[in-house]
Amino acid sequence: MRAVHPTETPLVSVVIPTYNQARYLGDCIESVLAQSYPAVEIVVVDDGSTDATPDVLAGYGDRINQQRQSNQGAANALNRGIAASRGAFVCWLSSDDAFTPDKVALQVAAFLAEPSLGLSFMGFDAIDADGRFKADRSDLAWRHPDLLVSVFWANPINGSTVMMPRHVIDEIGPFNETLRADVDAEMWFRVLERYPAAHIPGVHLHYRVHSQALSANQGLMRHSKATVRGSVLRSGLLVRRLQANDRAGAPAVLAEMSTTFTGQGYHDLARGLLVASLRSGRAWPRQREALRVLAAAQVPTRLKLARPAKMPRPFRRARNAIRRVAGRPRPL
Repeated sequence: MRAVHPTETPLVSVVIPTYNQARYLGDCIESVLAQSYPAVEIVVVDDGSTDATPDVLAGYGDRINQQRQSNQGAANALNRGIAASRGAFVCWLSSDDAFTPDKVALQVAAFLAEPSLGLSFMGFDAIDADGRFKADRSDLAWRHPDLLVSVFWANPINGSTVMMPRHVIDEIGPFNETLRADVDAEMWFRVLERYPAAHIPGVHLHYRVHSQALSANQGLMRHSKATVRGSVLRSGLLVRRLQANDRAGAPAVLAEMSTTFTGQGYHDLARGLLVASLRSGRAWPRQREALRVLAAAQVPTRLKLARPAKMPRPFRRARNAIRRVAGRPRPL
């Protein structure tokens, strides 16, 4: 990756949506002010905080662009911050996280080296509420060679590490404000459908894990994750990408994904993945295992196959077994 030439200093906007994170907000802003890259603007959107957030922001004066609104959720706050920003490139940073000093410079270099990129993302580490190290996430493995499939399966992209060109955001549209969580993954699907992405390994973000973070609301996160991925599956995008990568291997991957999501408790999504697998072709060992796991979870499943008579006998037995376990299934 080449260094950024002194004359190549496009403005980078860092949007920080915040809600009742006054304890961490100062460290977050300071980490952006400390960037080695010289052309950075900071837009902080206070999404109706009721704590000391306004006092923290007042201390920064005109060093930051301050926006305040009633509480409307992360997606709305992000969209307002992006609309108020001016940079050719846009980052966003959760107000309880912090950049390392070279984060922005490395990403600008990546885009100048490869202008076709739709986004870049980076490695990070996890810290606790008091800033103590918890885990290294600097070089997470992708579950699949296609990043879009990996985001669906086990999202390796931490939203606070992402940078995107403004023209990409203008093309694909803003964050989805109907979602209360997982708004970043929904955005990544739209970007990755059209553009390549680059991963920059190493620790370039300190990601704080604590009880007051949005990600700690497991019920909300699970509902949003299932909603976003269910939409991608129904659209056919996931199957198309798998078939483009390896048509013959797509049924096995879909069946394996079904097993993964059954184990995580996403039963409706797992059932849809298995049906997509069966409609895509034959991968009997993986498909039979996915059926067995669904049966063990007592998930009602109806399999609509074009030619059920041609299923191998063991597979027919597995299908019948799941119907006995689950009782009379409801249609998908």
